[in-house]
Amino acid sequence: FLPGEHRRRSASSAHARGEWARFTLPPNVRVHFASGAILYAALDTGGVWGAKNITVDGFGIISGEEMRRCPNRTNASMACSEACPTNTSPQGITLTGVTRARISGVTFVDFPQHHLIMQTTDCAAFDGYSGIATNLKVLGWRANGDGLHVFGSWRVSRLFLRTQDDSMYLSSG
Repeated sequence: FLPGEHRRRSASSAHARGEWARFTLPPNVRVHFASGAILYAALDTGGVWGAKNITVDGFGIISGEEMRRCPNRTNASMACSEACPTNTSPQGITLTGVTRARISGVTFVDFPQHHLIMQTTDCAAFDGYSGIATNLKVLGWRANGDGLHVFGSWRVSRLFLRTQDDSMYLSSG
């Protein structure tokens, strides 16, 4: 992504259809964010287990600022639990069962749910790790806007996490 603002589709039209702006990352992909690039969408692997060679890097921002946690809530008197019984809003990036994944340098801002959920397979690719997460920033101020959830074999280093809820979960499985 070059410098400037990037949107998957109009936030208002996506919410009107009950959809979320997101990009699905295929295997063997590198997504680079130039300094000054802002993506108003989420990234994920489409729930596919076993994707390999995924890199997201650079100096840009992945933002959830235009995503409402509960898009079906049309007035303030309606309880969020009534309008959205389950929170299906996307995370900033969700990697499911990946091998050889590298996330570095980018900043995640204000997602309505968790910012990074990263799960690897058991196959070590980088000096005993399946994935590397480094030099990441998370700026979140919403309830349930958790920072980083790491499942499996990741090397995690150099993080700045400012969240309203849990900053980081670590799990070996």
